[in-house]
Order: sequence, then C-alpha cells, then structure tokens
Amino acid sequence: MQSLTPQILNRCTFLLFIAFLSFSLAGQDWKKLPVPVPAGPGQSWKLLKELSDDFNYRGKKKRFRRRWQDTYFNRWNGPGLTQWQGDHSSVEGGNLVIRASRREGTEQVNCGIVTAKAALMYPAYTEARIKVSNLELSSNFWFLSRDSRREIDVLEVYGGAEKGDFARRMSTNFHVFIRSEEKGITSDFNASNHVELPDEAYWREEYHTFGVFWKSPAEVYFYIDGKPLPTGSWAQAEMFDKDYTKTFMDKSAFVMDRPMVMILDTEDHHWRSRQGIIAKDEDLADPSKNKMLVDWVRTYRLVEE
Repeated sequence: MQSLTPQILNRCTFLLFIAFLSFSLAGQDWKKLPVPVPAGPGQSWKLLKELSDDFNYRGKKKRFRRRWQDTYFNRWNGPGLTQWQGDHSSVEGGNLVIRASRREGTEQVNCGIVTAKAALMYPAYTEARIKVSNLELSSNFWFLSRDSRREIDVLEVYGGAEKGDFARRMSTNFHVFIRSEEKGITSDFNASNHVELPDEAYWREEYHTFGVFWKSPAEVYFYIDGKPLPTGSWAQAEMFDKDYTKTFMDKSAFVMDRPMVMILDTEDHHWRSRQGIIAKDEDLADPSKNKMLVDWVRTYRLVEE
C-alpha cells in the first residue's frame, strides 16, 4: 500500500477541520430560528460567540471553559440557604444541566451556577431555551453588573412550588441597588412582571425560550417563545423599594447603563425559606425533578451594516 505523503496528510487534516467546523455551525440548535426583533434599516444582528452555546458536547472541558465558569463572579455563596457549587453543573445530552441537592446535616442547599466570562452591553438581544426544575427553588436566567448595582432578570420561577400559582407564574424583574461600603445595600428598587401560560400550564412541563432585547439604557423588552411581552418593559416598570426606604425611584436618575454578566442558576430565596418554604429532601434527591436544563443560549449585538 502506498504511504501518505506529508502534503496529503496535511490536506486531509485541513479537510477534516473544515468538515468539523461546518458540522459545528450546522449543529447550532437555533440556526433556523430568526432573531424575533427586526434589526432595522442599515443594521444587522451579529452573533456573539462568547455569549452563545448550543451545549452539543459533553463535559466542562476546553469548549466550555472558553465561555463559562461554574462559579459566581465574586465570593458570594448565594442567597438564603443557597450554597453554589461548581460540581452541580454539567454538560450532557445536549444540555447545560444545573442541579441541586441537600447538604448533609444542614438545611442549606447545594445549587449549580454558570456565569459567562464575557459581559453583555446594549444594543443586544439574548435568549435561552430552558426547561426549569421541579423544585421549590428558583430557576433563573439573569444579568447583573459587576458592581452589583443593576440587574435584569429574564426568567425567575419556582418550577415545583407546592403553591401552584408560583409554579404557573414566572417573572421578569428589574433591580437597581443603592449600596455603601459601610452598610451594604441601602435601597433595592425593583419591579416584577408575572407571566402565565395558557390553560394554567406549568412552566416545568416543557422547554420555553426566554429572551430580552436590551436596546438602550432606558429601553428593555422581554420575549417568551419568540414573542414580545406586552407588559414588563423598563418603560412600564414602577421601581419601588419595598424592603428599605418604601419609596419610588426616580427613573430619570437611574437606568440600565452598565455592562452585565450572564448567569444561569438555581437558588433558594430568603423570603421563602424564612417562611419554611424549603425544597424537600426527596425532591432534591430525585434526578427527574432536581435539574434545570438549558438547551442553548444565543446572543446577538446590533451593528451598523
């Protein structure tokens, strides 16, 4: 048999690389889905690869590490009983898997979290296809500025809440935090918008796509399954500090004007666990309930043509 020359080997390697690249591009789960926001005259949507992933691979190896870290972006362990853990996220079966479990000998809950390494800035559209967990914990897709003063929540839902309204009703939220070095948070101005599915369906039953169009500091709009929500935009939000000063925020003074980090996670929240609303041990140990699945996430920046 004739041996292959270095030139032929190099050509074969190149062709294999091209084939792999073509397969990877064709394999993007969202490839045939148009961006639901028209770009407008003289503009187009450019995919931001560093904030997009189809998770069509296995394991948190090089491909994962280029985009993501399996920790929060600072030293915080999480709200309430939450204990974020790097070993509670994985990539398998075409999904980013974020799970939860009970810590031994304590009420605290191990929770998965994945944070993007790159920050997002307007004008941009981003969305993720997610199947939320069937737990009392919250399944979340959200953005936070690195100084923890601006927050956009694209998805927050208690997918397995025993009180059905919480499991059937997800929310989008805005937060503006006022902080001081001495006292920490002194105001949490926030607004929530609740969304229900037709026929009182539970969000946990199917995958849904949750998106946000961050057009400018004072123009933020939410999308679900490719359709704009009629409520919940920044223009409609009445920012009220119910926990600290009991006052409304001056929206001319504070807007969504800072780069933000993308976060996908699950959490226990203070206001629920303090009332005894805690995920059950049997549910936390049940792999059919304790996982939030992210099929893909994609992000586009609006650019001039």
